Amino acid sequence: MHAVVWGGRCFLLCLLAAMALPTGASAQETSAEQDLAEKYAPIAYVKQQERACDTHGEPYLPVPVEIVFDDPEVFLKRHRTGVELRDPVVVAAPVAQDLAGKDDTHYLDLPGNARLPGCDYEKWSGTRMDEVGLEPTVYARLATEADRPGTLVLQYWFYWAFDDFNNTHESDWEMVQLAFEADTAEEALTQDPAEVVFAQHAGGERADWDDEKLQKDGDRLIVYPAAGSHATYYGDSIWIGWGAGGTGFGCDDTSAPLDAVPLDVVLLPDDPDPDGPFAWLLFDGRWGERHAWEFNGPLGPNAGTKWDTPVSWTDDVRRSSLSISGHETIGPGPASLFCTISNFAGSTATSFPISPLMIGYQAAAVALGLVLLMLWNWRYIGRAFGVYARRLPLFLLLSLSVLPVAIAGASVQDLIRSTAVGDWVDRVFSGSNVAVILGTGFAGMQQFLLLGLVAPAIIHATNDVIRHDDSGFRASWGVALREVRTTFGAILLNTLLLALMMFSVVLIPLAVYRGVQWLYTPHAVIIDGASWRQARHVSRSRVRGRWWRTLALSALVWLISGFPGPILANLLLLTGVVSLDGAELVSSVIYAIAFTVAIITTTLYYQRIGDAEAAMQRGAVRESPRAPGPDEGTPAPATLEPGTPTA
Repeated sequence: MHAVVWGGRCFLLCLLAAMALPTGASAQETSAEQDLAEKYAPIAYVKQQERACDTHGEPYLPVPVEIVFDDPEVFLKRHRTGVELRDPVVVAAPVAQDLAGKDDTHYLDLPGNARLPGCDYEKWSGTRMDEVGLEPTVYARLATEADRPGTLVLQYWFYWAFDDFNNTHESDWEMVQLAFEADTAEEALTQDPAEVVFAQHAGGERADWDDEKLQKDGDRLIVYPAAGSHATYYGDSIWIGWGAGGTGFGCDDTSAPLDAVPLDVVLLPDDPDPDGPFAWLLFDGRWGERHAWEFNGPLGPNAGTKWDTPVSWTDDVRRSSLSISGHETIGPGPASLFCTISNFAGSTATSFPISPLMIGYQAAAVALGLVLLMLWNWRYIGRAFGVYARRLPLFLLLSLSVLPVAIAGASVQDLIRSTAVGDWVDRVFSGSNVAVILGTGFAGMQQFLLLGLVAPAIIHATNDVIRHDDSGFRASWGVALREVRTTFGAILLNTLLLALMMFSVVLIPLAVYRGVQWLYTPHAVIIDGASWRQARHVSRSRVRGRWWRTLALSALVWLISGFPGPILANLLLLTGVVSLDGAELVSSVIYAIAFTVAIITTTLYYQRIGDAEAAMQRGAVRESPRAPGPDEGTPAPATLEPGTPTA
């Protein structure tokens, strides 16, 4: 009797054990999926931070979503339009199960202000990783698409706590995927992937498994997440980011120095349990604070075409991305202008919560201001083009002179940057007001050499044309070379004084004021024969009483010389008419001509106000009731060319 009972109990226990354990096929499949996910697990090459809160590096790592769970500073909220001033809190310190089944009116609110992030999110994420004991992680998912049979997709999803790109927002989901010509994980383990796609913003870039650009450590993918945006690329460079629908507009930086970060793999289930650890996969809301436009917190990986149609979403992804590293140009390049404008626009839109419509209004206002500025000063701009056209051979030769001098300046600048001194300057002055003077005001060694060598030759040639003295190309360069030490000395002195003022911060207004007054230092040397010490004083004397007019003309000249080339080149580049090399060539040629026209314009203005002062002095002498003293000379009358504009 006992034997029968015991035998029955053994049978029941064995039956329960068999039901609890997966079948042999199921266990084998799970093991194959895990093996496949681990075989190709990415290694992320993340841009290195030099110090904490360094915005030039990447402060975040791909981490498990547990970083946001069970934290009293994180809230699950529900968006209520037009009902309450603040969205109500649904759950404080939510866990994965709290997110399951919540619709798209819900969102997670992390500690910080996404529009003014500062260093808050970096400090919070670092603290949470230490508290929870989190390691860099990537989520793996195997999927097929019913309408595209015969293809198995292995997706790797990265979760980042914050996106610090031009459209800052809490949380960021990015991914890469491999496609196999297989139906099961076991089949996929016996072959190489047919294709790899790296997601970049709302678009992506494809590569074959044997493509040179695809880097691997054994079978493990090497990915380069861009600092801030986390768009994934195939190499270290600076890339023009332009996702589907205009998303991710800006420059993505994956350049060195980089840290290699191997990632742990967590395999996602096909059918997550709402009461289990992957319940967050059933969340249809946003993973970050709600904001307008591109600043809104992102939806999770399960709420998009990459998840729903893992094969067909890649049909329109491109074959390559546009790298701008290592491309030199004369003057502002199309790539550098693109990065500068996009970064400025992103910073402005981040700091001031405005809508796209408001941005359009502001752009229209700026355009109107430029039109009015041009109308106010068009007589000088128009006459400069007339002078250039009338003496076309002379000024074309002077424009050609811009190219070798600028190339030499760029080479010297690269040489300086490669030294310890250059590295120190980059670290100390990066992002400072001094960089505005050294980098923008004088645009580095390239602009420094142009102002000290080519500009004096153009100034002399223009002055001769105005005075009907046809001295020619060789004579103009002869004067420029004869006065080279004086000109460079005057420019260096101005640069040093302005840099000291800017560095002091409190003297920034004075630096701007003096900077405008000293703009005509090279003209004072070439036209008036001023010494390197006197030149800035002569320039200031000419500008006296005309500061605002001088500022307006200088701003217009700066726009005309620096923007047409890069803007046209960018249009040709983005429409596919030319390659990046072709765009750089177009930009350089246009800049060489525009620089010459700009110097002609400033020379006409400088000469015009000088002639006006001389005329006023002659009038004062004629009206004086006394004869001039022995030390008082009467200025010689200036010969004006017919049609010269009055000041």
